[in-house]
Amino acid sequence: IISDMKSGSISALEEEIFNLGHAFRFMPQAWVLTSEASLNTIRHALMQKLGKLDTIFVVDTIHDRAAWFNFGPEADTRVRRMWSRTPEGARKTG
Repeated sequence: IISDMKSGSISALEEEIFNLGHAFRFMPQAWVLTSEASLNTIRHALMQKLGKLDTIFVVDTIHDRAAWFNFGPEADTRVRRMWSRTPEGARKTG
């Protein structure tokens, strides 16, 4: 989980992250979280702690998925394209 807090409270966000499972803050606005909650559940819970100018990016490494909130339209489109791109050398089977 990576955030860019400009208007909200980092302590409220961090409290919510720790409520979702076992977490470790490794940088001022970045955490590793292990949780039984789904990616969408985590994103929704954390969105409630964000202000109008705050952003968040959550990566589910187990399922190779990502979710984010409050990116501008250009950044949203670029991240969506990059995340859905098939890795080089990967081949579809079946």
